[in-house]
Amino acid sequence: MDRINEFTKGWLSNRNSLLEVLNSVEDKHLTFKAWDGAMTLSELILHIAYATTMHVDRVKTGETIKPKEIGNVRTAEELIGIVNEETKYVKEELKALTEEHLKQTVLFAGKEYSGIELLENGKDHEVHHKGQIFTYLRLLGVKDLPFFRQM
Repeated sequence: MDRINEFTKGWLSNRNSLLEVLNSVEDKHLTFKAWDGAMTLSELILHIAYATTMHVDRVKTGETIKPKEIGNVRTAEELIGIVNEETKYVKEELKALTEEHLKQTVLFAGKEYSGIELLENGKDHEVHHKGQIFTYLRLLGVKDLPFFRQM
């Protein structure tokens, strides 16, 4: 299962840097929005965590999966706990995927993807939003941000 191991390694490099960045988030930052109509910092972080879970579940089951509802979190500690929980879940589910899962065709947003293509799409989505989180944190005055971390 070299493909899933390589995928997991790349995904974890980004997710681990996100988890490290969360140590810079303070309770007062959670409701920050970079512009009117944007997601708050906490909503953006939860969106990443839940969307990745949805992509993995979609590949695992082949069925339409809706992301979890983004609720309000009150503390950075609560937010970190949720992201850690989602990360642990995704890591375990990725281990369970077979070559058949990666080759199967799944429909997502009106388009057909192979399982591995959908996973890569989900990773790209996470990387995109991680960049937004870095921008939010820079606007909030956080200076020291990691980019990639090994597993």
